[in-house]
Amino acid sequence: MQKLNINLVKVSVSFGDFLLDIKNVSIKAGQKVAILGENGSGKTTLLNTLAGLSENEIYINKQKIYKLTPKRRAGLISYLPQFSDISFDKTVFDLVLLGRYALSDGRFAAADLKKTQQILDIFGIQHLRDRFFSSLSGGQKRVVLIAKTINQESGIVLLDEPFSGVDVKNTLKLLKILKSLNSTVIASVHDVNIAIGFFDLILLLKQGRLLYFGKSNLISKELIDEAYGIESRICSDRYFFY
Repeated sequence: MQKLNINLVKVSVSFGDFLLDIKNVSIKAGQKVAILGENGSGKTTLLNTLAGLSENEIYINKQKIYKLTPKRRAGLISYLPQFSDISFDKTVFDLVLLGRYALSDGRFAAADLKKTQQILDIFGIQHLRDRFFSSLSGGQKRVVLIAKTINQESGIVLLDEPFSGVDVKNTLKLLKILKSLNSTVIASVHDVNIAIGFFDLILLLKQGRLLYFGKSNLISKELIDEAYGIESRICSDRYFFY
């Protein structure tokens, strides 16, 4: 897997009266980054931009993302949007196998089948192998879609609210899997404790502005309070909201 560095030289995305404005952020290959911020702060907009869906000065190893061909981008970036239900029904195995499409041009080899089987085992969803996606619970669907995203074996993994609807046990399992990847992982999350406990870096947004980008364990209570417009309390090295 190619090691990929990301440089956000200038991100400027506007619609209506909202402006996402971020400059000079560098993410090294393999780092795990949590995007935090209240609803409407620009988390999804930033992930869409990182995925190359708008023309901005974001570089992967000195290449502008939006100028890459779709096939080339798919070889470098895998992206799971927040809302990503499947309109066509497939078994869990066949759906996770589709993560290999960008690598195989749609002609799946024995190695793709083997890798997909390994992914099912890693995610603990082997028992769902022959179930149709439509028959799964919301949390199970989310786990399967993350498995499909990881099966793409890209150097950069983008996830928008990946743990939405997932129970505590499976959330912890997913976090351990994400931490074990050699890929750069950038995910929007709502749980501040998860961001601090499992991610290397935090990118904190407030109404499209960058409030903080740095080590997760160095973020201050004051910044958390400013970002969310709340009063937080530190309890056992975690944030308690009220």
